[in-house]
Amino acid sequence: DFLRSGLRTLEQLLIPLGLSQVSGSPEAAMAAYGTVHGMVFPILMFPAAILYSLSDLLLPELARCRAEGDARRIRALSERCLHLTTLFACGVAALEFLLAEPLGLLLYQSREAGMYLRLFAPLALILYPDAIVDGMCKGLGRQVSCVRNNTITSLMDIAMLWFLLPRLGMGGYILTFAVTHAVNFYLSLQLLTDASGCRVRPVFLIKTLACGLLSAGGCLLLPEGAPGAGTVLAVRVRPVVGGWGRRFRRRAASASCFWRSTRRF
Repeated sequence: DFLRSGLRTLEQLLIPLGLSQVSGSPEAAMAAYGTVHGMVFPILMFPAAILYSLSDLLLPELARCRAEGDARRIRALSERCLHLTTLFACGVAALEFLLAEPLGLLLYQSREAGMYLRLFAPLALILYPDAIVDGMCKGLGRQVSCVRNNTITSLMDIAMLWFLLPRLGMGGYILTFAVTHAVNFYLSLQLLTDASGCRVRPVFLIKTLACGLLSAGGCLLLPEGAPGAGTVLAVRVRPVVGGWGRRFRRRAASASCFWRSTRRF
C-alpha cells in the first residue's frame, strides 16, 4: 500500500510538472488536464459504479468457491461475469461516444469536455472489465499478483509521463493513460484465466464490438438536421439498441438462474 501510494503521488506530481514544460501554451495544457479529470472522468466512470459493487459481491463468493474447490463454478461464474461486463462496457462506450458533445454542453456548458469524452469513451471497453477482473482475481487469492501488476503499470506510467508530457502535452497524457491501462487489463486477464480456468472467446468479443461499432457508425452517418432523420433513427437504430438490450437481459437472467441453481448453503 505504501509503495502504491508513493507511486501514485509521484504520478500526480509529474503531470503538472510535465505540462508546465509544454512548448506553446502550458496554461492551456493544464486547463485541458483539469477538464479531463474534473469533467470527463466523472461522466466516463459513473456507469461503472454498478460494476464496483458487483466486484465487491463477487469477491467473497469466489473465495468461498475456491475454499470448497469448486473449479466448475469458478470457471462458469468468471466467464459469465466477463461476458456481461463486456456487453455493458460496449453499450456504455457507444452511448458516451455518440452523446459526448450533448453531455458536455448539458452538464458543463463545455464543448471541450465533450471532445475529450469522445476520445476517452472507447477506453470504457478496458476500464469496465478491468474493474470486474481485478475483483475476481482478489477473490481467487491473487492479491499479491494484482499488486505486482499494478506496480509494473505504475512504473510504466511514470516513465511514459516523464518522457511524453513535455513533448506531446495532453496527447502524451492520453497515450500514457491508454497504454498503461491496456497493459494492466491484459496482465489482469491473464491472471484470471490462469486462476479460474475460464476462456476468453474471441468470437463473442468480435460480435460485441461489431454491434457497438455498427450502432455508433449508423448514428454518426445520419445527416444532422436532415428531413426524416428522427424517423430513420427511430426505425433503424432503435431496433438494434432494443435487440442489444434484450440480449443483455437474457444473459443477465441466465446468469441469475445459474447463480440460484448452483448456490450451496
